[in-house]
Amino acid sequence: LMDAWQRDLGLVEGGLRWTRGAGALSLGNSLLADLRGEAGLGDFETQRVAALLSFRRTGTYITVVGRGDAGVVMGEAPPQLLFRFGGTEGLRGYDRNEFGGSRAALGRGRLLLHVPPYGRRPVASAAGFMIPPLRPAVVLSADGGWSEVSDASAPALLRLGSRVTDGVRWSYGTGISIFQDALSVEYVRPGDGGKGKWYVGFVSTF
Repeated sequence: LMDAWQRDLGLVEGGLRWTRGAGALSLGNSLLADLRGEAGLGDFETQRVAALLSFRRTGTYITVVGRGDAGVVMGEAPPQLLFRFGGTEGLRGYDRNEFGGSRAALGRGRLLLHVPPYGRRPVASAAGFMIPPLRPAVVLSADGGWSEVSDASAPALLRLGSRVTDGVRWSYGTGISIFQDALSVEYVRPGDGGKGKWYVGFVSTF
């Protein structure tokens, strides 16, 4: 029993990020790229690499927002290092964290069709705090996700109650948003024909 606790464990983490613009919920255009890696040391022989790319292109009448994530876990990964998605974590229309694996990719996109008023002046600002312009819009969205799991990590994924996607899963939705897409009401349907879900509140996808 004592030998089970006498293990050498260590973890090294690092990342690179490049940004242009103020971010996905800003009033202007933006582009962000991020790469992160984790490497286990000693008896913890697990490596994890994840990357993302997101952008926002804002116009008077149309705004386009997109994000792509991809990653791979090598070795026998503990549950907390596996990738999971579904619901508000990405691939809306499906259950929360329904899918996962040691290899995964996820893409999300939003098209905003703005309606009057078209102004970009903040509703209010004080002491560094700003309420974005109203900017109401009709929203069209689409998500797509894929995952697989290695034999070494399959037991950990099973303990989490998630499963692989068995090919590419996708969903699509429509709704309305305000405050530069900070708040929305949307109905999203899974691409395999399942029952759709309502999502109301802050937009945290990007």
